[in-house]
Amino acid sequence: MQRRADFDNMKVIGIILVLLAHSTHLYTGGWAYTSPYPSNFFNIFTWYIYSFHMPLFVFISGAVFCYASERGKYPSLSKLFVKKIHRLLIPYLFVGLVYMIPLRIIIGYYKGVSYKSLAFDFLTTIGSGHLWYLYVLFVLTIIFWLLRPIIGKRKTYLPIFALSVILYFISPRLPIKFLIGATAHFFIYFYVGYLFQTNRRTVLRYFREINYKTILYTLIVQLLIFFLLRVLTENQTSLVITGGVMIFEIFLAMIGVLLLYLVVNAIMSSRINFFNFWPLAIIKKYNMSIYLLHEPIIFAILSYIAIVKMYPFLIVSLCFFGSLITSLLLAKIISKNKFLAFAFGS
Repeated sequence: MQRRADFDNMKVIGIILVLLAHSTHLYTGGWAYTSPYPSNFFNIFTWYIYSFHMPLFVFISGAVFCYASERGKYPSLSKLFVKKIHRLLIPYLFVGLVYMIPLRIIIGYYKGVSYKSLAFDFLTTIGSGHLWYLYVLFVLTIIFWLLRPIIGKRKTYLPIFALSVILYFISPRLPIKFLIGATAHFFIYFYVGYLFQTNRRTVLRYFREINYKTILYTLIVQLLIFFLLRVLTENQTSLVITGGVMIFEIFLAMIGVLLLYLVVNAIMSSRINFFNFWPLAIIKKYNMSIYLLHEPIIFAILSYIAIVKMYPFLIVSLCFFGSLITSLLLAKIISKNKFLAFAFGS
């Protein structure tokens, strides 16, 4: 099956955003490590990326699943299971149990907790770290395969979208175990991606002439909604405001996905397609491995420098480039070993 260049290139920007968000999360006060030296810029910057970077990946996954289904890649549930177990669940288990948890133990992230206890929690998805995405994507893929007979029909668009909004609203109250809440939370983005691919020709009519003014206006709207959302979040005093915040979250994420789609298509249609340059081409090739490997590397770096008085930009640069380069080197080694390549979903 021929790959979609636009989705692959969106993943390139997406993984760069993931690395940036994890490299700057030190300054939000809500991550594994917190710097005693705050940075307002990186605090806002991190939450800006978080407003749409994982919805972006789930959106792409929904669109790619629809694209593959249209071309008969998943003719039966059993074949889908086999493919997705290899692509998602085996990397989840192998990377988590053999790489993430041991590395966290080595750097002293866990205090007085046995590997057995950590492994058990991990198997129930508690403490799954950045690998949560693989498990949620596996579950969403199975759900959407089962819904295929009805999900592509126009008369079901509104009811299923309404259901996805309801799932988003109740997701904070759903169980953490087996990522039931996270699956409900991201259902809407997978569905919108699926609908985008289903109606791609119709949608793209509105983007025949993408110019930089369109991109700029979209960015301005996104930033206005982002800062409005921050104000509302700081003043959640009623259910009405809380509901409004959640609606704005969905809208903001969708605007972010649209912005990235416009940017990617503008670059691809320009005289110089930067995605063909070797640094981005390498990131595109090892996108999945970078995602699997990067976070424990950032943890390892921060275990030494998180509390050091150092310019925030320098710490972020060390985390970003350190995790990117190390992940790429490890990915290159992994790709040459058949067992490791299989364990990483290749």
